Amino acid sequence: MPCRLGARPLWVPPALAALAYAATGLLGTGIAGGPPSLADSPVDGGRAAPLTPGSGVAVFWVQIYGARADDLEEARLIGPDGRVLAERQSRLSRHRAQWLVYAGARRRGPAWPAGRYRGEYALYRGPNREKVVAVTRELTLQ
Repeated sequence: MPCRLGARPLWVPPALAALAYAATGLLGTGIAGGPPSLADSPVDGGRAAPLTPGSGVAVFWVQIYGARADDLEEARLIGPDGRVLAERQSRLSRHRAQWLVYAGARRRGPAWPAGRYRGEYALYRGPNREKVVAVTRELTLQ
């Protein structure tokens, strides 16, 4: 017997809509001064090293759930001047219950420039490349 709503659900329509099943989605994202670790799953963005002018690297990270084999993902980190600092594009080789991806760059020069850093991520699925996850994060470095 298939799982479905009964004649008189316990939830009001707005609650039912908010509780809709999502097979793939976002667990967390951020811009940090180093790559996060999956040791504590899901990743705790509050424990990631903050991006500071003196950080050795700048990293944009994304953690998702429900990734499928052959999904295509794109991630990029963009600096205050609009230049792409790091990017990656890859196709997943197998299903992943949870997946952590990041794009990062090493600092060149004495400090990271002040300004707005932006991370962009998208996950595409199927022959028509349907976008199933898309997220943008920004961080302003003083």
